[in-house]
Amino acid sequence: NGVWLQICSRQEEDFYRYSDPLMAFHAEQIRIHAAYSGHALVGDITYHPDESVFLEWFESGKTDWVKKSAGFDRCLLHATSVTFVHPETEELCRVACPVPDDMMGFWRSLTETSNAKLRI
Repeated sequence: NGVWLQICSRQEEDFYRYSDPLMAFHAEQIRIHAAYSGHALVGDITYHPDESVFLEWFESGKTDWVKKSAGFDRCLLHATSVTFVHPETEELCRVACPVPDDMMGFWRSLTETSNAKLRI
């Protein structure tokens, strides 16, 4: 089975929310591929399209400018559930974790902002 993934990426002023089934992806792979395709994740400092965001963070930490440039205090990448076969019992296990409140607040703020476009 795969992982249903919800990510938020920003391209100019449009925000995109993806919900996709993925197979054995690691967060780092998702972040790299999203950035490479021009859809860097909101809050992702390491793979931000503007290299100066990473360099400022590396040299000075998470400054207000870095947070503002990244668009959020952390990377908006969250798996709401993971399903796997238990290695010893071979039972199908599902671990669920709701979308965190800060992430939901981000989505709500987008829908309340008249110039932001939310594509689900």
